[in-house]
Amino acid sequence: MWYYFKLQYKRLNRHLIDFGFNVAFGYALLTLVFVVGSFLLFEKLENAVYYYALLAILPAYALGDVKRNEYLHQLFSTTVFQKIRLIENLMMSLPFIVFLLYQQCFIIAVTVLVVALAISFFKQSGLNTFVLPTPFYKKPFEFISGFRKSWLIFLGCYTLAIIAVSVDNFNLGAFALLVTLLICLNFYAKPEPKFYVWIHAYKPAKFLQHKMLTAFFYSIIISAPISLLLLFFYIGYWYIVVAFVLLAILYMCLNLLGKYAYYPTPVNLIQLLAVVFSLLFPPFLLISLPYFYIKAKQNLLISVL
Repeated sequence: MWYYFKLQYKRLNRHLIDFGFNVAFGYALLTLVFVVGSFLLFEKLENAVYYYALLAILPAYALGDVKRNEYLHQLFSTTVFQKIRLIENLMMSLPFIVFLLYQQCFIIAVTVLVVALAISFFKQSGLNTFVLPTPFYKKPFEFISGFRKSWLIFLGCYTLAIIAVSVDNFNLGAFALLVTLLICLNFYAKPEPKFYVWIHAYKPAKFLQHKMLTAFFYSIIISAPISLLLLFFYIGYWYIVVAFVLLAILYMCLNLLGKYAYYPTPVNLIQLLAVVFSLLFPPFLLISLPYFYIKAKQNLLISVL
C-alpha cells in the first residue's frame, strides 16, 4: 500500500518538473497559492465558510472516479483498497480542515472530515454507468465528456442558485455561477486524441474559430439557468452577471488556444502562467489571446493538419 503512495509522490514531482518548476519551489508555490487563496476567499465572500467546505469536499469526491477505482481494485485487495481511499481523502481534505480550524470553524471542519471520509465508501458506479443525454452531441469531446463527468456539480450549482434566491443572497448565486463557469473552463485542460482534431477537415484558423464558437455557445447553455435566474431576481446586478460570463468565455478561449499552441503535449508552464496572470490582470488578455492564437495556428499546421 505504501508503495502506491510513494509512486503518487514521484508522479507529482515529475509533473512539477514537467511544468518547469524545481520540486521544492513547486511545493512552496502550491502552499502559498492555497494559503493566499483561502484568505482571499474568507475576506471577499460573505458566508465563505460554506463555499470553502464545498471546495474541501470536491477533491475527495473526484478521487471516487469509477475507472480509477476499478483499476485500484484490480491491484489491491478490498481491505487495502479501502485503506487507500480513506488515506487519500484524508490527505486531500486535511489542508482545508487545518485552515478551517485556524478560522475557528470547528463544527464545519469536523463536518468536512466526516463527509470526506464517508465519501471513500461511496461508489459512483451506479451514477456513472448511466449514459446521460446532453445537448452537445453535435460537437464531440470537450463538452460531452466534461458535462457527463461533472453533471452532479452542475446540479449542485443550480440548486445553490435557487437557495441563493430563496434567502436573497446574490453573492451566493454569483458563486454558483462562477463555479459553473470554472468547471467549463476545465473542459479544455486535457488534450484530445488527434482523431478529434483532424475529423473537422478545417484549416487551422477555421478550426480554432469553430472551437471558440463552440465554447462560447455551449458555456452559455450550461450557465443559462443560473444567469437567467440572477438576471430575473437581481436585475440591478446585471453587469456583474454579464461580466462573469464574458470573462469566463475569454479565459476559456485562452485555455483552448493554449492547449492547441502546444498540442498534443499537456499544459505547460508558459500556458499556466499566462492563464494565472490573465486572471489576476484581465487586460493582459489583449496580449495573451492573440499570442496563443497565432502560436496555435502554427502548431496545428505542423503537428496535425
